[in-house]
Amino acid sequence: MVIEPRTLRQVDFRFRSRGYNPDDVDDFLERLAIGLETLHRQIEAVGDVTPKPEAPPPVDPSLEAEMTEAGMRRMLQRSQAEADELVRVAREEAAKQVAEAEARAAEIVEKAPETLPVYGQAQELHQELLELQARRNSLWAHLVAFEQLLVEQTPLIPSAGTPPPRPVDCMHLYAGSPVAAP
Repeated sequence: MVIEPRTLRQVDFRFRSRGYNPDDVDDFLERLAIGLETLHRQIEAVGDVTPKPEAPPPVDPSLEAEMTEAGMRRMLQRSQAEADELVRVAREEAAKQVAEAEARAAEIVEKAPETLPVYGQAQELHQELLELQARRNSLWAHLVAFEQLLVEQTPLIPSAGTPPPRPVDCMHLYAGSPVAAP
Protein backbone atom coordinates (compact mmCIF):
# COMPACT_ATOMS: atom_id res chain seq x y z
CA MET A 1 0.00 0.00 0.00
CA VAL A 2 1.39 3.39 -0.99
CA ILE A 3 1.04 6.04 1.70
CA GLU A 4 1.20 9.59 0.43
CA PRO A 5 1.35 12.77 2.51
CA ARG A 6 -2.08 13.78 1.22
CA THR A 7 -3.56 10.58 2.74
CA LEU A 8 -2.12 11.39 6.16
CA ARG A 9 -3.47 14.95 6.05
CA GLN A 10 -7.00 13.84 5.19
CA VAL A 11 -7.41 11.24 7.95
CA ASP A 12 -10.22 11.91 10.41
CA PHE A 13 -10.42 10.13 13.74
CA ARG A 14 -13.62 9.63 15.68
CA PHE A 15 -13.89 11.16 19.10
CA ARG A 16 -14.28 9.03 22.18
CA SER A 17 -14.35 9.90 25.76
CA ARG A 18 -10.87 9.85 27.26
CA GLY A 19 -9.31 9.54 23.79
CA TYR A 20 -6.20 11.25 22.41
CA ASN A 21 -6.05 14.98 22.09
CA PRO A 22 -7.13 15.75 18.48
CA ASP A 23 -4.60 18.61 18.16
CA ASP A 24 -1.72 16.30 19.15
CA VAL A 25 -2.86 13.67 16.63
CA ASP A 26 -3.12 16.29 13.86
CA ASP A 27 0.37 17.66 14.67
CA PHE A 28 1.85 14.15 14.61
CA LEU A 29 0.20 13.32 11.27
CA GLU A 30 1.46 16.61 9.77
CA ARG A 31 5.06 15.86 10.83
CA LEU A 32 4.68 12.35 9.41
CA ALA A 33 3.39 13.73 6.09
CA ILE A 34 6.35 16.15 5.85
CA GLY A 35 8.79 13.31 6.50
CA LEU A 36 7.08 11.17 3.89
CA GLU A 37 7.28 13.98 1.30
CA THR A 38 11.00 14.30 1.98
CA LEU A 39 11.51 10.56 1.49
CA HIS A 40 9.57 10.58 -1.80
CA ARG A 41 11.76 13.44 -3.13
CA GLN A 42 14.95 11.64 -2.10
CA ILE A 43 13.82 8.44 -3.84
CA GLU A 44 13.06 10.38 -7.02
CA ALA A 45 16.44 12.13 -6.86
CA VAL A 46 18.29 8.86 -6.43
CA GLY A 47 16.34 7.34 -9.33
CA ASP A 48 17.39 10.20 -11.61
CA VAL A 49 21.06 9.92 -10.62
CA THR A 50 21.30 6.12 -10.81
CA PRO A 51 23.01 5.09 -14.03
CA LYS A 52 20.98 2.97 -16.37
CA PRO A 53 22.40 -0.50 -17.01
CA GLU A 54 24.41 -0.63 -20.13
CA ALA A 55 23.32 -2.82 -22.96
CA PRO A 56 25.45 -5.92 -23.30
CA PRO A 57 28.11 -5.64 -25.94
CA PRO A 58 26.97 -6.91 -29.31
CA VAL A 59 27.80 -10.54 -29.88
CA ASP A 60 29.05 -11.78 -33.19
CA PRO A 61 26.16 -13.81 -34.73
CA SER A 62 28.49 -16.63 -35.76
CA LEU A 63 29.92 -16.84 -32.22
CA GLU A 64 26.40 -16.80 -30.76
CA ALA A 65 25.35 -19.60 -33.13
CA GLU A 66 28.41 -21.65 -32.08
CA MET A 67 27.61 -21.14 -28.39
CA THR A 68 23.98 -22.10 -28.96
CA GLU A 69 25.00 -25.15 -30.98
CA ALA A 70 27.51 -26.25 -28.32
CA GLY A 71 24.87 -25.83 -25.61
CA MET A 72 22.40 -27.85 -27.63
CA ARG A 73 24.99 -30.61 -28.13
CA ARG A 74 25.67 -30.74 -24.38
CA MET A 75 21.93 -30.85 -23.66
CA LEU A 76 21.46 -33.61 -26.23
CA GLN A 77 24.34 -35.61 -24.73
CA ARG A 78 22.90 -35.23 -21.22
CA SER A 79 19.45 -36.25 -22.44
CA GLN A 80 20.90 -39.28 -24.21
CA ALA A 81 22.83 -40.29 -21.08
CA GLU A 82 19.68 -39.98 -18.94
CA ALA A 83 17.68 -41.99 -21.47
CA ASP A 84 20.37 -44.70 -21.52
CA GLU A 85 20.30 -44.84 -17.71
CA LEU A 86 16.51 -45.16 -17.68
CA VAL A 87 16.67 -48.00 -20.22
CA ARG A 88 19.36 -49.76 -18.15
CA VAL A 89 17.30 -49.50 -14.96
CA ALA A 90 14.16 -50.70 -16.77
CA ARG A 91 16.02 -53.71 -18.17
CA GLU A 92 17.39 -54.61 -14.74
CA GLU A 93 13.92 -54.37 -13.22
CA ALA A 94 12.43 -56.47 -16.02
CA ALA A 95 15.15 -59.10 -15.62
CA LYS A 96 14.50 -59.20 -11.87
CA GLN A 97 10.74 -59.68 -12.37
CA VAL A 98 11.29 -62.38 -15.00
CA ALA A 99 13.66 -64.22 -12.65
CA GLU A 100 11.10 -64.09 -9.84
CA ALA A 101 8.34 -65.36 -12.14
CA GLU A 102 10.54 -68.19 -13.39
CA ALA A 103 11.38 -69.18 -9.81
CA ARG A 104 7.69 -69.28 -8.89
CA ALA A 105 6.87 -71.30 -12.00
CA ALA A 106 9.66 -73.77 -11.24
CA GLU A 107 8.35 -74.17 -7.69
CA ILE A 108 4.82 -74.85 -8.97
CA VAL A 109 6.10 -77.37 -11.51
CA GLU A 110 8.20 -79.04 -8.81
CA LYS A 111 5.18 -79.43 -6.49
CA ALA A 112 2.82 -80.52 -9.28
CA PRO A 113 3.47 -84.28 -8.96
CA GLU A 114 2.65 -84.07 -5.24
CA THR A 115 -0.50 -82.00 -5.63
CA LEU A 116 -1.93 -83.63 -8.75
CA PRO A 117 -2.82 -86.99 -7.12
CA VAL A 118 -4.30 -85.21 -4.10
CA TYR A 119 -6.39 -83.04 -6.40
CA GLY A 120 -7.54 -86.12 -8.34
CA GLN A 121 -8.45 -87.91 -5.12
CA ALA A 122 -10.37 -84.88 -3.90
CA GLN A 123 -12.38 -84.81 -7.12
CA GLU A 124 -13.13 -88.54 -6.85
CA LEU A 125 -14.21 -88.19 -3.20
CA HIS A 126 -16.44 -85.25 -4.05
CA GLN A 127 -18.11 -87.21 -6.83
CA GLU A 128 -18.60 -90.19 -4.50
CA LEU A 129 -20.11 -87.87 -1.87
CA LEU A 130 -22.59 -86.49 -4.41
CA GLU A 131 -23.60 -90.03 -5.42
CA LEU A 132 -24.07 -91.10 -1.77
CA GLN A 133 -26.21 -88.02 -1.04
CA ALA A 134 -28.40 -88.78 -4.05
CA ARG A 135 -28.74 -92.42 -2.95
CA ARG A 136 -29.61 -91.38 0.63
CA ASN A 137 -32.30 -88.99 -0.62
CA SER A 138 -33.73 -91.75 -2.79
CA LEU A 139 -33.82 -94.19 0.15
CA TRP A 140 -35.55 -91.61 2.34
CA ALA A 141 -38.16 -91.03 -0.32
CA HIS A 142 -38.77 -94.81 -0.55
CA LEU A 143 -39.01 -95.04 3.24
CA VAL A 144 -41.61 -92.26 3.38
CA ALA A 145 -43.64 -93.91 0.63
CA PHE A 146 -43.44 -97.29 2.36
CA GLU A 147 -44.50 -95.78 5.70
CA GLN A 148 -47.49 -94.10 4.10
CA LEU A 149 -48.40 -97.39 2.49
CA LEU A 150 -48.26 -99.15 5.88
CA VAL A 151 -50.26 -96.48 7.69
CA GLU A 152 -52.95 -95.90 5.09
CA GLN A 153 -53.31 -99.36 3.64
CA THR A 154 -56.17 -101.46 4.98
CA PRO A 155 -55.44 -105.14 5.28
CA LEU A 156 -56.05 -106.99 2.07
CA ILE A 157 -57.69 -109.87 3.92
CA PRO A 158 -59.47 -108.76 7.08
CA SER A 159 -59.22 -111.25 9.88
CA ALA A 160 -62.37 -112.05 11.72
CA GLY A 161 -62.41 -110.56 15.15
CA THR A 162 -58.89 -109.06 15.01
CA PRO A 163 -58.50 -105.35 15.34
CA PRO A 164 -56.92 -103.48 12.44
CA PRO A 165 -53.15 -103.07 12.69
CA ARG A 166 -51.84 -100.07 14.58
CA PRO A 167 -49.89 -97.41 12.74
CA VAL A 168 -46.14 -97.91 12.95
CA ASP A 169 -44.25 -95.17 14.74
CA CYS A 170 -41.38 -94.30 12.39
CA MET A 171 -40.85 -90.67 13.43
CA HIS A 172 -37.47 -91.44 14.98
CA LEU A 173 -36.22 -92.41 11.53
CA TYR A 174 -36.65 -88.83 10.29
CA ALA A 175 -34.12 -87.34 12.69
CA GLY A 176 -31.38 -85.72 10.53
CA SER A 177 -33.19 -86.63 7.31
CA PRO A 178 -33.34 -84.26 4.33
CA VAL A 179 -36.93 -85.50 3.79
CA ALA A 180 -39.67 -83.84 5.83
CA ALA A 181 -41.71 -86.01 8.16
CA PRO A 182 -45.35 -86.52 7.01
